[in-house]
Amino acid sequence: MVATVLEPVGLTRVEARSAASYEPGQIVTFRKGSGKGQPRLGIGYRVDAVNAEAGTVRLLGQRTSRSSGRPQRQAGIRPRHSRR
Repeated sequence: MVATVLEPVGLTRVEARSAASYEPGQIVTFRKGSGKGQPRLGIGYRVDAVNAEAGTVRLLGQRTSRSSGRPQRQAGIRPRHSRR
C-alpha cells in the first residue's frame, strides 16, 4: 500500500492568486466549491500546466478531466505538495 501525504505549500493569499506560484505536479484543493460544478470542494486537482504570462493554471481532476482557470478568480485555493 502506498499513501500520499499532502503538505501545505505556505503561500500567502496574494501568492495563491498568482499563476506563477504554481508548478506542474502540485496538488491543489479548494475550501469553497464553485456554483458551476468545478472546482469541487475538498477534491484534489493536479497542476498539469502553468502559463504565468497568461495567468492560467490547467488542472487535472480525479478522472483526468481538464479544468483551466485563473487562480486570482478562485476563492479558497490551497496548493499542496505531495510526498510519498
